[in-house]
Amino acid sequence: MFFDRAKELILRGEFLESLDLLEELQRVPDKTIFDELEIITLQFIIQRRLRNYPIRADYTNQIKNIYERITHKHPEIKEISNNLTYFTQQKVTFDSFNDSIESLSSIIQQRIPLLLFVGVQFFTESQIFFDFPLNNINLVELSCIFKKYGDHVFYSELLILITWSYLYRWENKIALELANEYLKICEENKDYYGITVSFVTIASIYADMGNCKEAIDYSFKYLEHAEKLGIINIIWHAYFAIALHYAYADDLSNALIYDTKCSELEQHPDFTDTRTSSTRMLITVHINLKKGDANLALEQMLGILEKCGNQMDPYSLAMAYGVIADIYSQKNEYSLALEYYHKGLEIREKFGGYTIVANNYFHIFEINLHLGLEKNAVDYLKKLKKIKEETDEELVNNLYSFSKALYLKSRNDAENRFEAKKMLIDLISTESPYHKTADRSYLHLCDILLEEIKSSEDASIIQTLQNYIKELTLKATLAQSNLLLIELYFLQSKILLLDLKVEEAISLLEQSQDLAREKGITRLEILLSNEYDLLLHQLDKWEEFSSYLPTLDERLELTHIEDLVNRMMRKWVVYGAVTPEDESPQYFIIMTEEGSIIFSEAFPSSAFESEMIAEILSKIKRLKTELKTIQKPLRFRCKQYSCLLSKEQDLLFCYIFMGNSYVPISKLHRFFQLFSESSSLSRLKQTWLIDKTIDFDSRAKLSSLVEEVFL
Repeated sequence: MFFDRAKELILRGEFLESLDLLEELQRVPDKTIFDELEIITLQFIIQRRLRNYPIRADYTNQIKNIYERITHKHPEIKEISNNLTYFTQQKVTFDSFNDSIESLSSIIQQRIPLLLFVGVQFFTESQIFFDFPLNNINLVELSCIFKKYGDHVFYSELLILITWSYLYRWENKIALELANEYLKICEENKDYYGITVSFVTIASIYADMGNCKEAIDYSFKYLEHAEKLGIINIIWHAYFAIALHYAYADDLSNALIYDTKCSELEQHPDFTDTRTSSTRMLITVHINLKKGDANLALEQMLGILEKCGNQMDPYSLAMAYGVIADIYSQKNEYSLALEYYHKGLEIREKFGGYTIVANNYFHIFEINLHLGLEKNAVDYLKKLKKIKEETDEELVNNLYSFSKALYLKSRNDAENRFEAKKMLIDLISTESPYHKTADRSYLHLCDILLEEIKSSEDASIIQTLQNYIKELTLKATLAQSNLLLIELYFLQSKILLLDLKVEEAISLLEQSQDLAREKGITRLEILLSNEYDLLLHQLDKWEEFSSYLPTLDERLELTHIEDLVNRMMRKWVVYGAVTPEDESPQYFIIMTEEGSIIFSEAFPSSAFESEMIAEILSKIKRLKTELKTIQKPLRFRCKQYSCLLSKEQDLLFCYIFMGNSYVPISKLHRFFQLFSESSSLSRLKQTWLIDKTIDFDSRAKLSSLVEEVFL
């Protein structure tokens, strides 16, 4: 009766009340050794649900000691736990397993859910991350045992461990089925904590599948339910999950917001999840990597390994090696990348898990192929093929097919490249959401098409190329893969230039830059701003193309599209070394919509000619229509000068300079902020609009503001 009440409180999320009741039971003098085991095991489960990880070790030791005392007296209990493992491995039938339970004494039978849970949980803990012993399980049959003895708590705890075992091995299809089953039984049993944790489990599975949108959506569901539970550790973990999945989605602005919430919550007196909080540095690592600062990300990741490596479980250690290997690969330091991929592989091969091992094989294969080490590459291609033949996991099949396509593509003869093209088309036509194969299959396919365009001079292939990139853009949009989406807009703008659609290309390039700014990927934003300036500089050349039909080779040369695709195929555009450049200020003008100049400022270092002013004013007159629909500064060039044009109320503002536009745009935004905040300058706008005059004092203050901002 007391245990039923304690479990009922656990299901309702009233953990402290349940702990009080269990402490009261501990003081009962005539309790049995089975009672002792159930009390301490339920306390352990509560502390795990509260995410009080630092104090769980004491409970674990007590549980093991009591269980060993019980099994010493009743050796048949340990045999039942072994039979559960054999049953899930299909070495014994369900009927045989059930019969072995029914042969036990009634006292032991009443505790079967507890004894099975303890036997599996606490004596296979070293293998929990990869090789939890209850895989290949018939949940219907297993649940019958636990239901027969009126249990939900111990069964649900086992089920979530089984689910995460599959998740850790990247066997996502099975993991997702189990997670949804776990959610279902928790809803049926009104297990509020179970419902809550099911959402973060599903979020983690979608993150592994490359579907950032679903990962973020389920993380917010996790947060919603965590806040209802009101447990600080769980709320913190929900913030952590959201921040991490935003970082995976390359939305650095939102990742930083929720990372800050984690930091703030760590100061709460009820926060105790110090073990998980140490992993929050992973968010910072991913943010810095996505920002383009691979060196800082590497330094931080190596620091984590040095500080925590000895305490890491096998899964986390292998993951850390994988992140470090990825960073070295992005830095083109392939020997070090291979070293860390092999370190991770050694752990993963030991513990098993087809998919995560196959992923390791793929990375090693790809680097060897890139380095021209064909024999090594072929060896790992064979290893992938062997795993493919042993499992039906979708990602393994796709990794093998993708690897084979890359190998054929590298052969550089028409027959093999044609076969590679067919395989890549098959891969992108599957419903698989895995970014490791589908996304990069599109990019390698585009590379083949660019080669065909170059060799055949067949402009009709450009439309096929556009269609494939649009398909991938849609998938990246649905999955909220923001970095890929930014780069795809960039790539599309170059494809449009190949098709001589210059205005559309400019629009997409601007869209790419805007998204980089929104997501906080500053260095990539600067790179794209510089690309925009370069395209403006090339406009005369593209206009010249309109007077005659240029060859496709000329267009490819001007866009450098092949170089961009090559960098994207090898994992993202490199933009780590990009920094903002200072401009050379030349002139600042405020004028009416009709074209009358009401204020101008020539900067001391410039020697600006009146003829150039007239030419710029003529260009502004032609751009006035565009200003009606644009909410941000309009960029244009006039000979060697760059210009930014904005409209505020009924006045036009133009900043003229030499150099790139990224810093000048920031300066112009700051100018308008200070301009709108100043009461005297506010009067300036009013007097001009009413009297068409600017008094000397206002003119002097305006001149001072222009120099303060732009010099």
